[in-house]
Amino acid sequence: MKILILIKRIIYHFVAIFVRRGQFGVAMILLRSDQLFSRSSIESRFASVVGSNGPGLDKTQSRNRIFPAREGCLKPVVVKKKFPDSDNNSSNHVIPVRYPPVDIIELSDVGVVGGTELIDLGDGRVLYDEIAYGNPDRFGCKCFGIIPRQAFGLFLPAFHKGRLLVSTILDTKQKIPVGIHLCKDHSGNYFHWLFECLPRAVLSLRDPRYEGIPLIVDAHLPSQNLEALKQISGDREIHTIERRHQIWVDRLIYPGVLSYTHDYYGVDARADDFLVAPEAISLLREAFVPTGTSNPQKKRIFVARDRASYRRLRNEKEIHQALTRLGFIIVRPETMTFTEQVDLFSEAEVIVGPTGAGMSNMIFAPEGCKVVVLAAATKAANHYLFSQVGQHAGHELMYVEGRALRPNQLHSDYHVSPREVLAALEEMGVI
Repeated sequence: MKILILIKRIIYHFVAIFVRRGQFGVAMILLRSDQLFSRSSIESRFASVVGSNGPGLDKTQSRNRIFPAREGCLKPVVVKKKFPDSDNNSSNHVIPVRYPPVDIIELSDVGVVGGTELIDLGDGRVLYDEIAYGNPDRFGCKCFGIIPRQAFGLFLPAFHKGRLLVSTILDTKQKIPVGIHLCKDHSGNYFHWLFECLPRAVLSLRDPRYEGIPLIVDAHLPSQNLEALKQISGDREIHTIERRHQIWVDRLIYPGVLSYTHDYYGVDARADDFLVAPEAISLLREAFVPTGTSNPQKKRIFVARDRASYRRLRNEKEIHQALTRLGFIIVRPETMTFTEQVDLFSEAEVIVGPTGAGMSNMIFAPEGCKVVVLAAATKAANHYLFSQVGQHAGHELMYVEGRALRPNQLHSDYHVSPREVLAALEEMGVI
């Protein structure tokens, strides 16, 4: 089995290489030879990429502008300890950024692909803002398997001069008359679901023109992700679509992207590789944070990540012991319901934890919460990820770097000195 997986990785590696050289014919022969052994009806084709706000989107039946293009800025990242071998992109300067306009558009007779925001326009083009808003020559695509990519070295998509190689499984018998599109790359991840999916859901669900229209989401979402959606959608019908499967929709409502994440491999990180619109956080707080609490408790929370399989904080138990003596409670968000997470973090005074999806819950904390994010001192570490989230939520946030076991690997395991964590809390006036 392992040998077969290795062979498939090698094939996809060379498929991506040949596409990026413009040798489409050779790439397609390799790809189809691999797909001969598949039990599914896989269709592979090259498609031109367009964006939801770009030219040539003639299948748009209507367009409702929610937010115009906006100028913004990211504040400097505060790092308590920076190692000599660290190459993070934190800066002492304010970084200007541009948030793209957000529209809700209606498309007719299009294909929705599970596991990605990519939409097949049916005429040799795909709508895919993840690529349209960036440069695919410097970042990789997250929907692996849907977009063949290199399996070794640089994880870059099979893309050449505006043409993208897409492979999907056709569900020819399934067709939906109407639906609201909420599929997304990595939608099963709590961070991506919160910032890239749920704000789109809030926008479309509160619009009376789309009342009663079913929602289309990726299958196998974690229970917390579905719980959050059902809190705001009530008993509205939900269609699920399996990863890589493609179904057709007669009338598709597409809420535009407020936030996006560009996965970068082998290149220096930039501040706008991760861009979370401030409106996304406002929408989430309005939709989920309880109001009118008469006697809010001020809780000190440590977000544990001791069950992770990668990017592990090796001495996390040591930090647990140091912080429990200061009144911190140790929580594991993956074991909690969505409601429990919101209720707990809405009473937080201080939040400490390793970088990971669980730290996303800081958006539910009261404004002014003090946040300490623990991270590995690795090359290309992008500390703007949570720094901008804390900025938009009105928090005071600081990173504490720890020594990485493999500084050249983005997701390396690492150690953080408990003394440095305590020093950061002292500097922030917590102790």
